[in-house]
Amino acid sequence: MVLVYVVLVSLLFHLAQGQVDCYVCQDSNGFDGFSPSPCYNNFMGLAQRCSFPATCRLEFLSVDGVIRQIERACGNSGETVAHALQCTTNLSTSSFFQFVERTTCTLVCSADGCNNQLASNLTACASGCSGNGFCNYFEGICVCDKGFNGTDCSNAVPATILSCLQCDDAVAPGCSAALPSTPCSDSSFDKCSASRTTLYDANGAAVRTFITRGCSSSSSVTKDECTYTTPADTNLRGFFEYTCTRTCTTNGCNTFTPQGTAPGPLYCCRDQSCRTRIRCPIDQGYCFSRVVYRSSAFQSNITYNEVQGYQLVSEARGCSATALTTQCTNTQLESSNGVVTTCEETCQTHGCNDGWPNRPKCLQCTSSPSGIASGSDDCLYNPQPASPCTRPYHQFCVYTDQGRSGMLTHRVADNRRGYPRSMLRNCSTTDIGTGCTDIQIGDTTYQQCNKTCSSDGCNHGMGGSNRPVTSLVVIFVTSVMSSATQSIISQ
Repeated sequence: MVLVYVVLVSLLFHLAQGQVDCYVCQDSNGFDGFSPSPCYNNFMGLAQRCSFPATCRLEFLSVDGVIRQIERACGNSGETVAHALQCTTNLSTSSFFQFVERTTCTLVCSADGCNNQLASNLTACASGCSGNGFCNYFEGICVCDKGFNGTDCSNAVPATILSCLQCDDAVAPGCSAALPSTPCSDSSFDKCSASRTTLYDANGAAVRTFITRGCSSSSSVTKDECTYTTPADTNLRGFFEYTCTRTCTTNGCNTFTPQGTAPGPLYCCRDQSCRTRIRCPIDQGYCFSRVVYRSSAFQSNITYNEVQGYQLVSEARGCSATALTTQCTNTQLESSNGVVTTCEETCQTHGCNDGWPNRPKCLQCTSSPSGIASGSDDCLYNPQPASPCTRPYHQFCVYTDQGRSGMLTHRVADNRRGYPRSMLRNCSTTDIGTGCTDIQIGDTTYQQCNKTCSSDGCNHGMGGSNRPVTSLVVIFVTSVMSSATQSIISQ
């Protein structure tokens, strides 16, 4: 019972950190099916901790049904999702002009030690799947290519010919949705398509629009997908084309005319900078972000925007077929005050996963006294849009506005009376309060107004309206109060 508990705790700990234990080894000396081999069938004790993407992989090469190479490893950078055995087969000619079948199979999994299948347990398939599929050696079952079935993929399935509307405005005007559908030329065309193209001149004025409908064997586009292109005609210098396309899979289904109004594929960030975006498969309608970091649960003598013992463990961004619960969870490290935090969320607009998951994007700037007095300070009057914070532990957006009491307004005249004024907008790991407090220096009453919030761009505005006095964290008072004190002394 104790052993089971220890194993369970270890598993939860690894998952919290985005890690998994995988067997890691490789052997290219071939396998006779009987002799012990450190990687083929005797690899216990070769486990290794793997971080992002926290998957394990198994790959082997067989030649004419005999395994020649095998590799067990951590998942590659793009292998974030587990998948069952997938194989590709090709036929090549040996030096004796005989056909040689080479099959490469890959398995990706996400549990500790999951890439542990033994080579001695592999089973050949009947008739080599007749060259019409590949063999799942773990189960000894053929996976047949399209158009074949049976235990050895020897049965040819009668081809189904799809019928689609087929016309082109550019060739013969009148590509109407009312036209009858006609059979495609062969079974390789498994989709019907329709596209709408508009040609624009250099000034952006529409020149002409034409519709095309027909048979397609390209990737499925179940929602409108639109692209800009340059015309092939060199006489149309400066012109551009806007084309929207969609496909469907039933007889005569392409009666629609794509307008670009139906949502197309989603494009998601690959990293926080979002300099490059990946095109999601059409069935993946979410962008996701996930981050794991370590920190100390006990925080003292720190600034409002830092934490002790911070260490980034992993971060991942990409496409997802399902929505994730927007949340952060903490796992206490054993025998210490250390904490492992995992945050994740999904969203549904292009490039929306550029920030930290379950954390706000904030206005971030510092004012300049001369800019405030002249009415040109962007931080006070016209701050830049909110942007992701620098650390995943920043839970709040804040501002601190300081100046003469009663003059913390947007009016430029109130900021030209010789009293210092400052504005700080930033990210914060702690709640610094919302409200105003008065600070008396000599005969002059100054005021500090804080705001703390937790939604994107919420730290806009300025102080002066948040009156009752509350308990606030003073974080930016030094420069303003020093200037105020010097002004009083010089009088």
